[in-house]
Amino acid sequence: MLHVRNLHSQASLLYTGDYKLRPSRAAEPASWLQADTLVMESTFGLPHYVLPSATEIEQSILRFIHESIADHATPILLGYSLGKAQEIAAILTAHNLPFVSSKTVCEMTQACREAGCHLPAPILWDGDIPAGTTLIAPPQILKQAQYFQIPNPRTCMMTGWAINPSAKFRYGTHAAIPLSDHADFPDLLHTVEIVKPKKIITIHGSTRELASSLRQRGYNAWSHYGNDQLDLPFL
Repeated sequence: MLHVRNLHSQASLLYTGDYKLRPSRAAEPASWLQADTLVMESTFGLPHYVLPSATEIEQSILRFIHESIADHATPILLGYSLGKAQEIAAILTAHNLPFVSSKTVCEMTQACREAGCHLPAPILWDGDIPAGTTLIAPPQILKQAQYFQIPNPRTCMMTGWAINPSAKFRYGTHAAIPLSDHADFPDLLHTVEIVKPKKIITIHGSTRELASSLRQRGYNAWSHYGNDQLDLPFL
């Protein structure tokens, strides 16, 4: 039987020897199967894309919040309304930190709760943010009139691209923390080791580079877009 699977990191937890893939507080662990063909998302398909550990990322989030509050600023964590926002909410809940959410984040969080995700009932941001409380919202909030009414806002973009030092300037925020829904380069490699496919197709992102890295490791890997270059060994 030919199994074709599109495996995204899903921030899932899986043990393979002494190695474990990145855990999530909001998403259940993925079910991993061996497959003949593996379709791989390649956003972080370059070797220098190595994310900090989940613990380090959480500590960075807590530090940002505590320092903002100590400076009498309002901490605002920015992430996609579905997926990223729920992970942020789960992290803050685990550390007993109060937060409110924008309308779209509330709607997506409630939908996740109804689907069985263990998250607290969202509290809607109605224009007021109590002292010591964090706002969770999508990046678009920075362009909305309601944002400009927040007293002393301090923003932090939640994205894997925060690996790059210039990220906060790119997004126009005070800070950026590399919380990502995507697998980093080491997790991509370990996913291949787990699935043991006969063929790998890379999509979306650094497809040619990831496929080349995998071929150098002995795998039959090619970009879906057909932009691969022939690898010639140098003697």
